[in-house]
Amino acid sequence: MYIWDTLNKTIMVTYRLKTLEAGKVPLEMRVPYVNTGYRKLYQPWEYYLHSLFHLHNETINVWTHLIGCVVIIFQTYTYYRIYADEDAAIKGTVLGFGLCCFITLFNSATAHLLHSKSCHTNFLVFMFDYIGVVSWGYGTAILSLYGVSSKSMYDWLGSNFVVIQIVWTYLNFINICLAKLWYGHDLSLSQRKIMIVVGISIQGLWNFIPFFPRYINCYKSQVCELSSLNHVTIVCVSFAFMTLTFVLHQPERLKPGMFDIVGQSHQIFHVFVILTMTLQFRALYVDFETKSNLHCKPNVTELLFCIFLLNSSCLVTLCYFRERVKRKLDNNNKEK
Repeated sequence: MYIWDTLNKTIMVTYRLKTLEAGKVPLEMRVPYVNTGYRKLYQPWEYYLHSLFHLHNETINVWTHLIGCVVIIFQTYTYYRIYADEDAAIKGTVLGFGLCCFITLFNSATAHLLHSKSCHTNFLVFMFDYIGVVSWGYGTAILSLYGVSSKSMYDWLGSNFVVIQIVWTYLNFINICLAKLWYGHDLSLSQRKIMIVVGISIQGLWNFIPFFPRYINCYKSQVCELSSLNHVTIVCVSFAFMTLTFVLHQPERLKPGMFDIVGQSHQIFHVFVILTMTLQFRALYVDFETKSNLHCKPNVTELLFCIFLLNSSCLVTLCYFRERVKRKLDNNNKEK
């Protein structure tokens, strides 16, 4: 712990950007158990753009997702070329899934880079981030049906699955926005955490439907071993670990202030996000190699339209929330 504390103190001394302690920023903008490294408020936009190249408590959060964007573009391009060379229909799956992953990472990087300008900006850009969060959920639905589903569920659900998922995803976006609007940015509040986790879990369970019968069929089969589904199982395990890092606020809960710049749970969460996306790409490829997803034939035009419709609907709703955010902050100021 002494070495880690010394490393963080050295970083704090050597970086150029002058930052604030938690007590000098509004309560709505504080991160639980992060005591230092906050950027100044009400600065020109250039200040926050330039902060990309300085160290503060959001630097790693921004860069993990910016690097993740590059990783996703590379993986989407690489796998698309492989599937296109084989004229495999799932090239549409990887295109739709990759686009949703990119939206997720880009929106999050934008939010973490710009949110410190003001409370109003903080609320709006993180709601913009939530569009990315639910977009990944929708991309996972695309991958689930058009990549790793059982043939029986694929035939039964049809394209209605991803259409219905638009509704689930949109409602989940509203749920997460309301959680922030009602309880602020404090993720340590159990009410807000429950709203977010429950909403995302419901969406996740819905995404589980297309491929779950594969486990049942394999368990009943005399020739199939459950280990043959490890490429799908490991994605579920990674999702579980990712959720735990989001919920537990470790290790900063144990040593508040020690992990302000490097090592806080949200940085670890971001790494798990990229790892999970990578494992999802791999799961699609393993089923391609074993010819387990030959029945998956997505309509690329339909998928791209659904992604556009979902994101457009969320953006319109975000514009509606702008006035509610303003009223919320005005009421908070009056109470003070």
